[in-house]
Order: sequence, then C-alpha cells, then structure tokens
Amino acid sequence: MTKKIKYITKEEFEENTKEDLEEDIEPLRRQDIITQAKESFKAKELYRISEFENIQKGFKNFFAIDFDIDHAHALLNDKAQGKHHPDNFQLLLKYHNVKKYKNNWQRFSIDEQISTYLKLIS
Repeated sequence: MTKKIKYITKEEFEENTKEDLEEDIEPLRRQDIITQAKESFKAKELYRISEFENIQKGFKNFFAIDFDIDHAHALLNDKAQGKHHPDNFQLLLKYHNVKKYKNNWQRFSIDEQISTYLKLIS
C-alpha cells in the first residue's frame, strides 16, 4: 500500500487552516447565540420552545421519525443571520437539515408543516 502526498502552497495551507478553525468554533458560536437569546425570553417564548421540543420527541418516540428543530434563517448564515426565536423555528427531517446546513430557507407555513407530517405518519 502506498500513501499519496499532496503538496500545497502556503496560501492553500493558510486557507485550509482558517476553514478548519471556523469549523471548530462554529458549534461554540452557535451555542453563544442560543444562550444569549434564551436569556431575554419571556415565559411565552420558553413555552413555545418546549412545545417544539415535545413535538420533536413525540415524532421520534411514536413514529420513529427523526426531526431537528431547525432555524429557517440559519444562525450562522454569512449574508443574513437568523435569530434563535420560535418565530424562526420549524421541524425538518434530519436529512433535510443537514442538507440545508448554513443556508436560509423560507420558513414553511403551519399548513405546509402539518401536510408534511401527516404524509410521513400515514
């Protein structure tokens, strides 16, 4: 078995290092945004978040469907950063959320979300 080595320029090395660092700190930045937002929430927002979490758990426990609570406008989007707030939440299948990554998607209406959920559990 032979190993292949790729030589890169100093600029490529520096860019790769920068990208690696960004990937390493993304979860920390994301968690800071969430923590700061939660500190300013009133009871109504906290209740709405707990309802999203309960629905997510219900789908997993009763139907074995894995949803993520997604920010329609991503918290780490480079052009238009979203907020951590229930008005920006939606339930997305894990597959779709991974595919979405840091992109912003139009938030699905409640009717669109219900229609999707009913199709999945039927």
